[in-house]
Amino acid sequence: MRVNDLIDKYIAYKLLEAPQLGASLLEKLRAIRHVFGELDAETDGVELAAIASHHWEGKAPATRQRILVQVRAIRNFGYRSALISRPTPIPLPYVNNTRYVDISPEQLHMILEVAKRVYPWAYPSLLLLAHTGARLGEAMRFTYQDIRSDGKAIVIHKPVGRRTKTIERVVPLTKELRCLFQCGAVPFLYPDGKRIPNHNEASRVLGKALKVCCEILGYQELRLHDLRHAYAALIASYGGDLADIASALGHSNLQMTMRYRGLVRNKLESIVEKI
Repeated sequence: MRVNDLIDKYIAYKLLEAPQLGASLLEKLRAIRHVFGELDAETDGVELAAIASHHWEGKAPATRQRILVQVRAIRNFGYRSALISRPTPIPLPYVNNTRYVDISPEQLHMILEVAKRVYPWAYPSLLLLAHTGARLGEAMRFTYQDIRSDGKAIVIHKPVGRRTKTIERVVPLTKELRCLFQCGAVPFLYPDGKRIPNHNEASRVLGKALKVCCEILGYQELRLHDLRHAYAALIASYGGDLADIASALGHSNLQMTMRYRGLVRNKLESIVEKI
């Protein structure tokens, strides 16, 4: 089976989940068809990485990484669907894409306060993202059943595999979130009260609201995903360590958490003094 044939089946599968494909995904699929389309779908992963390195020579490593990650997703889909045998791993270029958000707890509080007044419909969504560190897709799965019976914590669900199972983590609720939920507020609603239908639309409308709030205050522009990084920074600023950050953000490996090591104060000296 050629890569092009596998892409056709992958698109058909994705269209079962959503009425249309996002522009970013379509752009990556076009690039994959152009470079890898006529290759066997079971081509060795090292060879695919070499082809990508040659074709995108001079481009940022992140460009090759985005394409190869998508190729990996397509091949994994093919394997799960019994269309191809287990694919060989594709070595990815190293990309340090951590975005350190230089924002204080007071500044984040001001952004949320502006959102409460200027975009009251967006405030519950922004607060949920900023005070749990949830990814946008995770936050959009929130229901009131995810709040613990004592009202002090929330269960966040991260889908894995073919979205047939989830990994759960428990994140304590801040006072602001507890107050919000006690008032019955529902996140991810339009101003008219209708549900924001999908991830892309939520990213668009909420991202625009967040951008305007930052502009009003004269702060650096933030993306929605920056609220996740800001949450990690808040944990560190109040004395949390890497284990606390890993637990709150639901990291699957230590390497992801180590990107935040610059935010955590080194406590070794004070600990050794007590020995």
